[in-house]
Amino acid sequence: MVTGEITLDIDEENKTSLQQILGQLEGILQYQLKHRDVIVFYDSQRITYDQILETTLQANYHISRFYVTEEEC
Repeated sequence: MVTGEITLDIDEENKTSLQQILGQLEGILQYQLKHRDVIVFYDSQRITYDQILETTLQANYHISRFYVTEEEC
């Protein structure tokens, strides 16, 4: 399995709806909310970081920057 991690730097303080959206996406293994960051662990064979970015933007969240890493397990 190839897993990925994407860290999103999001300006908005209210991330409640984003939690719900991420929880519904197939391929999301886990996510953590920190002050401005949302760290998402995902199965890159089931979902791509592009899909995560697109979903986040469609939910009207502004992403200041993001970092992606992927590794094979």
